[in-house]
Amino acid sequence: MRTVLRILIAVAAMVVLAVPALASGASTSTDASGWSIYHPLTITSGAGHIWVASSNFVSEFSAATGALVRVINGSSYDFIDPFAMTLLGDRVWVADMNGGVNELGSVTELSASTGALVRVIDDPIYGFYAPGAITAGGGHIWVANGDGNSVTEISASTGALVRVISNSAYGFSSPEAISSDGTHVWVENERGRSVTEISASTGALVRVIRGSNYGFGVIQDIASDGTHVWVLSDTCAITELSAATGALVRVIRIPGWPWYACDTVTIGAGHMWVTSGPSGNAVAELSLATGALVRMISGSRYDFKGISRAIFFGGEMWVASYTSNAVTEISASTGALVRVIRGSK
Repeated sequence: MRTVLRILIAVAAMVVLAVPALASGASTSTDASGWSIYHPLTITSGAGHIWVASSNFVSEFSAATGALVRVINGSSYDFIDPFAMTLLGDRVWVADMNGGVNELGSVTELSASTGALVRVIDDPIYGFYAPGAITAGGGHIWVANGDGNSVTEISASTGALVRVISNSAYGFSSPEAISSDGTHVWVENERGRSVTEISASTGALVRVIRGSNYGFGVIQDIASDGTHVWVLSDTCAITELSAATGALVRVIRIPGWPWYACDTVTIGAGHMWVTSGPSGNAVAELSLATGALVRMISGSRYDFKGISRAIFFGGEMWVASYTSNAVTEISASTGALVRVIRGSK
């Protein structure tokens, strides 16, 4: 997922390396460079807060007011390219594509209530290799290793390794997105143009879904709710599957979509939102029930520039834009702009 975003990260690398780090800990101000959001890579939510992962730090904001709560940075957190996040209980889990002792990847666990470091997981036995996606399900943390063609399963309670899944039968081929509904774990295979379903309780293979009838292109993202699974391809085709059987429900195409590619998909409150990705500046809202387009959200007031990730939380949509150094809050019911939270300097 998000190949273009990886390129943007590489282009910005010299700038990021020039950003000085705070001493280990959490600050209630901006990071040492003066930014509270700087090239945001991903976003997650929970317990009334929004967490934004920037180029080498994580910022926490109040979902109610948009106010900055704290900036989390420092060498002990091992943030280099924090590319994906998930929240489970009082813990925020951050997958870093280039963290760890060998810079092959790491996972950092934080306290959601204080921002304090719980642990950094970077032992080679975890098999991290460019971990670009992370999700929680079945009491475990699941990490997709995009360059390792594997999935790492971690105990959420202890951080211990449960297993690294890399058997060829799973069909992993650049797994760049992962989603879980607590029963199933769904892994998209970007280059394999397929989806792998795993049992969240045992890690066993359920099925690999592939075939021309599914309309898979180069798969970019995946979302699930326990009943259905939505698979987004770079062509902006959205393939809906039955979570129970893996059967095709329909292939949805966005009418009047002016951009050549799509990048992320998220669901909530009976709707689905698809972003145009780092090269575009729009969000399409569709009905989950019918697949029909509800509205197209775009315009300069939203400050969408290089969208990296969108999430649904608290009746609102939150959209992180890599290029504009901002997070945009939108009413999920009307598409109206609530606020734009811009990185300070």
